[in-house]
Formats: sequence, C-alpha cells, structure tokens
Amino acid sequence: MEQLIYIYNQDDENIKTLKDEWGKKGKFMHEIPMDLPEKMIPAKSCAVWDDLEDVITSDKEKGKLLRSMANVLIHHRQLILIITLQSYDIFYKRHPLNGCLQQSTKLILFKSINNFGSLKRWLNSYAVKLKAKQKLFDVYEYLVGSSSYNYVVIDLDQSMNNAQVYTNILYSDPRPFIVFHVENCND
Repeated sequence: MEQLIYIYNQDDENIKTLKDEWGKKGKFMHEIPMDLPEKMIPAKSCAVWDDLEDVITSDKEKGKLLRSMANVLIHHRQLILIITLQSYDIFYKRHPLNGCLQQSTKLILFKSINNFGSLKRWLNSYAVKLKAKQKLFDVYEYLVGSSSYNYVVIDLDQSMNNAQVYTNILYSDPRPFIVFHVENCND
C-alpha cells in the first residue's frame, strides 16, 4: 500500500502517529471530498472513514459516494476501504448503508449500548472459523464487552484466503496485538 487517505473528526495521538508514519504518502482530512475516488491510486490506496456515520447518513451525496465505493470501486480499482462506526444502526436492514456491510473489506466495532440482536445475526453469518466452535459474536462480546475502549477489527478482504479478526492494533495501544483466524484453529 502506497497511500493512506484518512478522513476523521477528532485529532488524537493515533492521528499524530499515523501522520508521522505516513508523511507525504498520507492524506488526512476532516471532510469527505466528493472526488475521493479520483484522489486514490488504484491497487495502492487505503481510505479510512473514521467515526463519520452521522455525516454519511445525513448527507445523501456522501452516502451515495460511500455506497458507490463499497459496491463497485473497491473491486474494480482494488482499493481498501475501512469504515469505523460507534453505532450499530447500520446492521438494521432499514439503515441506508446496510448494503455496504456485504461489500466492506474491514469493519471496526467498538462497545456500544445498542441492542445487539441485529449485530449478533450479522457477525455470526460471517465465515470466520474460530477455536472451540466459537462464533464471531462470542469473540466480540469477550473482547469488546470487557472494557469501554476495546474494539475488534474484522478483515473481510476478498484477496485473503480467510477472514481475520484483530484487536489492540493501534500504535498507541499498550496491550498486545491479538489476531483470530483460521490458521490458529484446532477444531
């Protein structure tokens, strides 16, 4: 990957670290540019939409841009698209971005006070093989439910042999990196 485009609302230590790490190869923005696909290098770019659900759902054009990227452009231009959400409303069928879940290459899920019924159905439908016949929602509950700032990253990139689940991946996270994927399984 040669280019990171990171769109976010709030500056923090992770943003500072990413800016230092990526230098001129990183583009950091507080607004979603409508020409975002043209700014990305095919097969060499990753776009991160960090905590922008309110913007995406309230601005129809930005929602349309995300749906276009998730449904067409990530495949035809071989782009990586990461969306972070702190609400689980997208897991409801009526949500305007619900269709993007099937096309997203990465999902990052944080602790929430939402009803987890819809989230549980979605997570358990993903083909992520885990130890001891666990379901993906079990891993989510164990990792995310134990602390206010825990999260899981679900990597569903089609170029991989198997989906993977990560946690503790942030540069500023002092906890050890954890990964769950099929190669670690002993059925």
